[in-house]
Amino acid sequence: MKTTGAVVAAGLALFPRKGGKTMERKIILLVAFVSVCVPGMVTHAQAGHQHECSVASLRGAYAFYTTATVVPAGTPRVNVAVLTFDGEGNYTTSHTINDNGTITRGTLSGLTYEVNADCTGRTFDPAGNEQGDLVLLDGGHEFYFIRTNPASMVLLGFGKRQFHEKD
Repeated sequence: MKTTGAVVAAGLALFPRKGGKTMERKIILLVAFVSVCVPGMVTHAQAGHQHECSVASLRGAYAFYTTATVVPAGTPRVNVAVLTFDGEGNYTTSHTINDNGTITRGTLSGLTYEVNADCTGRTFDPAGNEQGDLVLLDGGHEFYFIRTNPASMVLLGFGKRQFHEKD
């Protein structure tokens, strides 16, 4: 069977032409359809998985845990807390800290936070000083935290919403 006049793609003869250009036209139309429609479907599918965050992404009570090393001494510090976010940029904490064997319990209010559309954010003390950076997960149901101030405390934390919101 001759392959002259065959549709050629990437240098390979795909289909021998029989009786005119009907097969070639069908292949060209199929390739055109796929090249126009598939990228649009992929873009649409990807867009469906993109989420934006805001201060409203953090709302309610979160169980929060941190582990840290205080430098240069290298002493350990751990913390468990309940952070309560109002969804408007304010939060409070009720915490227990073990700082190298010294236990303290307390609450703090007047704390603030901000969240960017890319689900990153920052926390601030009552005086407006930056305390750390956040990365929100699952639309704000969980988050990672790293302390940035003071730099002498190497601290990493994780928070998870305590209760599921009811619709």
